[in-house]
Amino acid sequence: IGAGMGSAGQPPSLPNIPVLPEPSSQNPSDNEQPPSSSDPGPTVPELPTRTQLALKVERDGLLSVEETITVRKGERLNRDAPLRIKTSDDQDRVFVIVDPRLEGNGSAEATADSFIVRVGEGKSVLRYKVDGAVIDIGNKQEVRWQIAAGWDAKLGLLKASFIAPERPVSVKCLGGSRGTDTICDSARTEPNGVTRVDMQNLNAGDRVDLTIGLPGGTVPANAKFAAPVK
Repeated sequence: IGAGMGSAGQPPSLPNIPVLPEPSSQNPSDNEQPPSSSDPGPTVPELPTRTQLALKVERDGLLSVEETITVRKGERLNRDAPLRIKTSDDQDRVFVIVDPRLEGNGSAEATADSFIVRVGEGKSVLRYKVDGAVIDIGNKQEVRWQIAAGWDAKLGLLKASFIAPERPVSVKCLGGSRGTDTICDSARTEPNGVTRVDMQNLNAGDRVDLTIGLPGGTVPANAKFAAPVK
């Protein structure tokens, strides 16, 4: 019988080829266990509580503000900001909040002396106008507003943009605890005329006081003053 033929003259049968097991997700071996359903998997870092403001001086002199506030999960952020700034022993500068509205998780209201905002976790948008922000000083004007003040928790990041009918001629931004002269991390006017402010890691109670110089007569001045409240 030829070496290549079986006893009946037929080709020999092919040897049995072992079948490889399926991947471990379908047929796990003893050393490869599927992930537990309780495994939280990789954690996604959460951004800090932060706020982003867009400020615009309207042609009637009012300062329009749109502020997007993002609060971390499980946290709250409350603001009780004074609307009077002492300018001398016998005079306060007074700001008036017009038509405050908050869309999202919270509320906003203004009294004669305070601006009160309550915000919960998630993203909320606060819109309002400020009457009294523009003052004439010599041959120029200044627009002043505390874009952060009275918050009761830390702000990891504040960003703001500012535009006006005329290009700013000066920018002054102070950040930190009330009464200090610490300069903001960044405050600059770009070639297109937009002023941008950046401030990180504001502690509870810190303020960001922004003053923008404009050419004289840009808009009607509306600064308001009153005797201090006894």
